[in-house]
Amino acid sequence: MWWLFANVLAWVFGLLVAFTGAGIVKEGLSIQTALLTAANGATIGTTVGIMTGIALVVRLKPPRKQSH
Repeated sequence: MWWLFANVLAWVFGLLVAFTGAGIVKEGLSIQTALLTAANGATIGTTVGIMTGIALVVRLKPPRKQSH
């Protein structure tokens, strides 16, 4: 269940990227606006995906065997 908290934390950073990106985009419809919006969406997805993915990989790692 702890990975859920990792996902929430990832979305906090993802939303930070979203709001920062929304602040950068200027009003009006243009190619630049479309490209910045697409790049912002890709960055959000990458940020959330990497952080959640790392948490899940760590969670699924088998425990180390101790040698005697």
